[in-house]
Amino acid sequence: MKVGDLIRYRDDWTRPDGVTPVYPRTDDEGWSAPCLVIEEYRPPNQGMFVCLDNGEEIVIAPKIGLTAVEVISESR
Repeated sequence: MKVGDLIRYRDDWTRPDGVTPVYPRTDDEGWSAPCLVIEEYRPPNQGMFVCLDNGEEIVIAPKIGLTAVEVISESR
């Protein structure tokens, strides 16, 4: 993932019954609308990205088991 990419994201975990324990996500549900990556944080916070989600700036930090990110369209 890099600045200029179009992505979607979701929680990479689920609570099927609404309570603990937490399980890894195995479905294809819960994805966000497409978001544009507009900035990456500088070290020591690299790996955190500012994205435009429906006109609002949000911060996404992809991490297996917490936040899944899928690149829809890569920038050049």
